[in-house]
Amino acid sequence: MKKSWKIFLIVGLGILLAVGFRFWQIRKGARPNIVLIVIDCLRADHLPFYGYHKNTAPFLSELAAQSVIFKRAYSASTITSAAMASLFTSAYPFQHHFCYNTFGAGYNDIYVNSIPEEAPLLAEFLRGQGYRCFGIPDNAHVHEKTGFARGFSQYQNSSYRGVKYVMRSLETWWFKIVHPATPYFLYIHFMDPHLPYHARLPWYQENGYADMAAYDSEINYLDVHFQRLFYDFGWDKNTLLIVTADHGEEFREHSHRGHGINLYNPTLRIPLMFYYPGRFAPALVDPGPVTSVDIFPTIRDLLGAGSDPRLEGLSLLPAIKGEKIPGQEDRYLFGHLSSLRKKKFHPPLRSVIQGDWKLIRTDKGSELYDLSHDPGEKDNLAGLRPDRLQHLSSVLDDFLANSHKYKPAFVEIHPDEDQEEQLRSLGYLQ
Repeated sequence: MKKSWKIFLIVGLGILLAVGFRFWQIRKGARPNIVLIVIDCLRADHLPFYGYHKNTAPFLSELAAQSVIFKRAYSASTITSAAMASLFTSAYPFQHHFCYNTFGAGYNDIYVNSIPEEAPLLAEFLRGQGYRCFGIPDNAHVHEKTGFARGFSQYQNSSYRGVKYVMRSLETWWFKIVHPATPYFLYIHFMDPHLPYHARLPWYQENGYADMAAYDSEINYLDVHFQRLFYDFGWDKNTLLIVTADHGEEFREHSHRGHGINLYNPTLRIPLMFYYPGRFAPALVDPGPVTSVDIFPTIRDLLGAGSDPRLEGLSLLPAIKGEKIPGQEDRYLFGHLSSLRKKKFHPPLRSVIQGDWKLIRTDKGSELYDLSHDPGEKDNLAGLRPDRLQHLSSVLDDFLANSHKYKPAFVEIHPDEDQEEQLRSLGYLQ
């Protein structure tokens, strides 16, 4: 009889604890899990919800129909390291100085930037807000040795092992990540569909340009696996899911293939999607050009943390709510691309965007485009609109001279022969 009474007491206490915990969860309110999905090289205009003619992402399109989509979003650079450092610090590359992908002349001689210690990082902020932070970037240039792991309790870096590898790793982390008592921040960086492109069946359809057909099939391939991951982790409930890219990809629109060569829109423009069911009403919004530098301030604003003067971006939360973004009308977005090989600097490329106008400055001169009439950036108006050229040039010069800058930081890394060969196959070593 005593044994039965003890069992009844234990079961009863268990029920009371479960009910109490559920009540605590409800009262706790909006502290969502935050999942940042970065898809390497993903062009906005190769997604159906941005108008692409092929259904490259059926599942992402389903989510997009329930999300806030920013029509004109841009990266801060067209190489991974600079772009991701800007996303995590909310500073432009010439401010944080993490401007270069891995480079080097040979084995045991790879010298890279790192994120300055004094620069605030998204994961560090979220850890301070009580989040447990996990990162699993499948890209060698978002490496723990260069500062990207700061703020994360677990961070696993790899180099283009593919979506299946990322999913297997995440499955082993499941019980660490999904914990009912505290929210989590999870950063996943997929390398599909980065070079080398794989012709993924059954989605690969030859269209006269094999590279582009393979690239599109890679997006489909990733989309199928991401759908499984989405439901396995229950991201349809109490989760802010942000989907974006580090940069885009060029298919010879300006005589080049790949990325990290110029600052034209095929590589500078990115998708930006905020999925938060029950909190964000679905919409395609166009408050003007926005940037990945805005992601950090938006998360701060959502969590009620207020602004941080060190952050260069603006909160997009007003636009998500259907309101105007303070300061957006007079806003300028900046882009930066530096080249550094064998420890020698090459002249940087820089861009500035205001509304429909875009200036690109190179060591050979300036290019000016009216994106509303020339989205392909084919007609250089620098000689026809000297007023607009002078205005944007002055804005760029002023920002370069007077914006806050961190002290540059560098580290030297020593990959083994297999790692070096993999980096070279991806185009990151010369």
